[in-house]
Amino acid sequence: MVGTTAWSVTVKNELPVGGKSYPLNKLKVRYYIDRNGITEPLVVRATQANLILSNGESRGLQKNQWLVERVEHLDTTVYDAFVEVSFSEGGSLFPGDRIELYQQLVTGDSGRSNFDQRANYSFIGPPSQRGLHMTVFSGEQLLWGLEPLPANPRSCFVRGVNLNGPALTVDGHAWESAQSASLTTSGAGVSASDVTYPVTSGGTLSMLNTSTRLQQDDELSLPVDNGTYLVYVHAISQGSEAEASLLTVQGEAPASSGAFRAQMGDPGQVWAKLGPYRVDITEGTLTFAVTKGAINFAGLELWYPE
Repeated sequence: MVGTTAWSVTVKNELPVGGKSYPLNKLKVRYYIDRNGITEPLVVRATQANLILSNGESRGLQKNQWLVERVEHLDTTVYDAFVEVSFSEGGSLFPGDRIELYQQLVTGDSGRSNFDQRANYSFIGPPSQRGLHMTVFSGEQLLWGLEPLPANPRSCFVRGVNLNGPALTVDGHAWESAQSASLTTSGAGVSASDVTYPVTSGGTLSMLNTSTRLQQDDELSLPVDNGTYLVYVHAISQGSEAEASLLTVQGEAPASSGAFRAQMGDPGQVWAKLGPYRVDITEGTLTFAVTKGAINFAGLELWYPE
């Protein structure tokens, strides 16, 4: 059981000279994990990415994204999150070239909240097969590795709500303002700085710049059509807290992503997209509450599970 885990991997184009090359900005590398009910935010640190050419020349790749993508925790799946590394630089991975990657993954409270690294799909298995438990994609095409099966179900976007701000667009989806969504809350509005960690921009940054702070026993409610949804909520730090705060969804503590410890990172306020939480709405209302501490909630997303 560890509060910090690390992995390194080499991605090499082993085709013969003259074979196919792969644009760097289409490559994605994924490492699959089980969050094991850890305290959020799950933070990627100490990242390194180096491109080594077939002639031995090398350089650091600087324009990279290291994102934690969270998916629903199910008894039938072997993961509920993965770290995805992508590259924004021009150029290609030619035959004989390789990319060497290194990263650390830290829980939101590494002194008290631990991974069970032995449960991570990309860590377990015979040494000769562990490399197959990481995947490499070019766009949506799988180039290498074995995706964990059964695959986590895909979902379809329903709506997004900016919990203390105007209507905006996030990741290509139109989000409602808190006012137009008829949000009600006993929490207080908060404005944040425009420095976040992980670094983000555009509509996501605008959404994170304002939030609703729920303290113990505060609630946030949203009218929602009856049905079954996967719900994500964006939490962002306001300063640093010594202990994790706890939330409930529809009056119940989530099995995973139910704890968040506010903290400052490098360069700014740490944030996380918590969830997804599967909820069955039967009375037309979705409710979040904080039962310990305080959490700043910036945005909320609803998806239909397929």
